[in-house]
Amino acid sequence: MEEGIEIYVRPSGDRVMLMFHIPEALRVQVLRGLAEGCFDPHGAEVHMELDVLQQYRSDGSGDHLRFKITDITL
Repeated sequence: MEEGIEIYVRPSGDRVMLMFHIPEALRVQVLRGLAEGCFDPHGAEVHMELDVLQQYRSDGSGDHLRFKITDITL
């Protein structure tokens, strides 16, 4: 896992979980940004990963979609 922020959306039984991996060095910065309504990662990589459910996969497609996030706003 990278030292950036990772956001995952994962199905788990009858629920869907939103999970965050935030390195300890960035946690105060992220919480402050969320309280202020916007978080600028200041050079930290932020990625989001989503599972692709079996019924939506085509031959050769992956199990996940992963993309870079450049801004987080509330």
